[in-house]
Formats: sequence, C-alpha cells, structure tokens
Amino acid sequence: MLLVSEETIHALRERLRASRDVDGCGAELEKMLEIIEGLLWRAEEGRSCVGSWLPSCLNCEAQMIEQALDALKKGNLAETVSILEDYESFMQWRNRSGDG
Repeated sequence: MLLVSEETIHALRERLRASRDVDGCGAELEKMLEIIEGLLWRAEEGRSCVGSWLPSCLNCEAQMIEQALDALKKGNLAETVSILEDYESFMQWRNRSGDG
C-alpha cells in the first residue's frame, strides 16, 4: 500500500535524482495523485465537519503532484525533483502547523 508521506516523497526524489526506475516513479506519482484526489473529493463532500483548510491543502498537493508528473512526462528530471522538494517542504510546513 502506498502512503503519501514526507518519507515517500523523499525516497521518490532520491530515486529520480539518481535516474533510477523513472517509469516506476511515474507510476508512484500517478497513484499518489489518485490518493490525494480521492481524499480531496471526500474532504469537499464533508466540508462542514473537516474545516475549510483540508480541501485547500489537498488541492495544493494535487497541483504539485500534477506539475511533477507533467515535468516527468517531458523528461525533465531536474524540474521534477525540484517540484518534489517543494512538495516535501510543503508537507513539513503543514505537519508543523498542526494541519497534517
């Protein structure tokens, strides 16, 4: 089972940085996007009980993963790694702020 976590993003970033298993990394990003979009859909449906911050955070995460996927599909590993670094930083900020 794939979890979207700082550790997962970090490991994915390192594999891409070393140009290892690029196709597998793309498949992982696709799965992460599915997970985040599923969570986003649920958060938007239950907005009254989860607060307004959760859909906003999940939407931001989905956008970052989509950007990383687009860069990867274009063969731009450096840009993909950079976006994933930003995503990992966002997750760290979110977790420190108590929203994650």
